[in-house]
Amino acid sequence: MKFLFWDFTRIFSPDVETPLEYRYRSKSPFSTLWTLSKGRRPHLLVSALFYVLKSSPLWLLPIFFAHIIGIISNPAAHTLNELWFTLGIMCFLLVQNTFTHPVYAWTISIVTRSIERDLREALVRRLQHLSISFHRNKGIGHLQTKLLRDVEAVYGLCSQIIEIGLSSVCALTVAITMTAIKEPRALILYFMMVPLSILLQRAFRKQMTKRNSDFRNRIENLSVRFNEMLEMIQVTRAHGLEELEIKKSEDNLNDVFHSGVRLDLITAIFVSLAWAIPQLPQLIFLCITGYYCYKHGDPSVENVILFWGFFQSIVASVNMLLTFYPAMARGFESIRSIGEVVECPDIEMNQGKKPVGKVSGTYEFDNVSFKYTPEASYALKELSLKVATGERIAIVGGSGSGKSTMLSLIIGFARPTDGRIFLDGVDMETLDLRTYRRYIAVIPQETVLFNGTLLENITYGIEKTDRKKLDEVITASNVVEFIDKLPKGLKTEIGGRGAKLSGGQRQRISIARALLRDPRIIILDEPTSALDTISEKYVQDALNRIAEGRTMFIVAHRLSTIRY
Repeated sequence: MKFLFWDFTRIFSPDVETPLEYRYRSKSPFSTLWTLSKGRRPHLLVSALFYVLKSSPLWLLPIFFAHIIGIISNPAAHTLNELWFTLGIMCFLLVQNTFTHPVYAWTISIVTRSIERDLREALVRRLQHLSISFHRNKGIGHLQTKLLRDVEAVYGLCSQIIEIGLSSVCALTVAITMTAIKEPRALILYFMMVPLSILLQRAFRKQMTKRNSDFRNRIENLSVRFNEMLEMIQVTRAHGLEELEIKKSEDNLNDVFHSGVRLDLITAIFVSLAWAIPQLPQLIFLCITGYYCYKHGDPSVENVILFWGFFQSIVASVNMLLTFYPAMARGFESIRSIGEVVECPDIEMNQGKKPVGKVSGTYEFDNVSFKYTPEASYALKELSLKVATGERIAIVGGSGSGKSTMLSLIIGFARPTDGRIFLDGVDMETLDLRTYRRYIAVIPQETVLFNGTLLENITYGIEKTDRKKLDEVITASNVVEFIDKLPKGLKTEIGGRGAKLSGGQRQRISIARALLRDPRIIILDEPTSALDTISEKYVQDALNRIAEGRTMFIVAHRLSTIRY
């Protein structure tokens, strides 16, 4: 019994290269699928073995059934024991399926689910490495669709390719081999289906690819629309714009509906033709064998039934391959969609650059200019500035004057189009910015919190926290002022995006999170613009405490925020 409960997943979960290290080529879907199977091919062979065993009744029973007909139609040439022996083999083939099918399903699930997992891991890693400009240009809804729907489609494609491919290959191999042995002339009718199938696939390929792409794009747009709708619920309700939002969503839903109907229609036409066309050679075969049986008594009834069974098997296999094509087209479109992230070259290049082990906090902007695209106008132009360690720099200006661009340059989210930025006398272009950012704390206008406890949000990214230091941080950031009012103190669940807290409380949590990291550089982007006077005072007191000995950049519109 212990053998039955042993963790076989250890066999099927080897350490393999991650998909990001693979040669992912979205324009070559079959090559990509073959690449994704790397490290799992021995396990696929095991799955294939069990598939052949569990499916063998489909291909072998017609042979034994035809033999039984031969025994019954010509008993003088056979013994009764031969009949019982043949029936016994047929029973064994049926019974073994009840054992081999679960094993096949289990092993192939481990392989395909691991591909699904690794694809999502690859997307997550790539999304973490892609530039901030990429994320600004791509909506969250688009990326969620790739992470969820597209990966699920590739998982389904892998499962079906393995099952349908194995089934078709085995059925065709058995049927063609046995026919070649018994009646080679019948092979001509089998091969009639090959050019017909190729012509059908080519006739529909372009349209199906186009409509699958259109449907995927509309699904991504719908996901973006729903995200926006949910984020805007409070604003919508406050202004009585529910019907407007419903109308916008209905427009997107109608787009998806019409695109889906067009896709379903072309798929239905393809499937109906894919079913009808292979039947033609089968009817020709029936006519020919019927004619020879009637006129010449040749071939025998046993062979007619045998060939008819093979033809049914071949037609079913060809029909299965043809009707699988729409699903394959959807899967290939998802592979291309995932490639938009996995193959995107817009990543921050830190390999081989100098790691940052210490930061004092001096900056020098040397004639720095920046624009977001070659065609755009300059967001910053010829900026020169020196910042000493511990200095507090306020950045003010109207909308579009380059305040946020300057912060992006300091953090390293953007690199200068012209000029250079020096950190402690070293050109930032030569530094590994990942190591540099360990010394930075960013406190944005919109505090980013996640669904968890207050403590988890404060200690985010820090594995071990000294309790004494945590208490000091909570006091310095004025979080202590409202902790006692929460039902479970630091262990209180604060809801998605900190929905159970006020704006001032969320901002103070952000400050506590920053202070706990003991940063040398503090960057604040409109930290009090959305707060009332009392909350602003708490936040300003906290900012005054954490600014001691640290270089600070602060963007603000309120004079009260930057006066100190």
